[in-house]
Amino acid sequence: MRILKVNQMTGDHSALCTDISRGGIGFESSVRLELGSAIEYTFAFVGDLPFRHNARVLYRIGNHYGAYSLDGDESAWDEARTDAENSKADLRKQKR
Repeated sequence: MRILKVNQMTGDHSALCTDISRGGIGFESSVRLELGSAIEYTFAFVGDLPFRHNARVLYRIGNHYGAYSLDGDESAWDEARTDAENSKADLRKQKR
């Protein structure tokens, strides 16, 4: 995936998608993003054309981020928040 904008500032940062759903995305990036940052990114499944999507950074653990979709309806926030809590718990278990 590529991060094209952070808080409306144009950029071109590479990132590795670790999880994606309708509610949001998990990714790793060497670029430090602040919680609450709005990002625009492109993502493509193998063999597909890339699509653009907008999300807001919900959590960060090291260089791993979780962001919820800004392109869906408001219920995506609740789904993303639950997913984020589960992902953070899983990452903490892995680091033990």
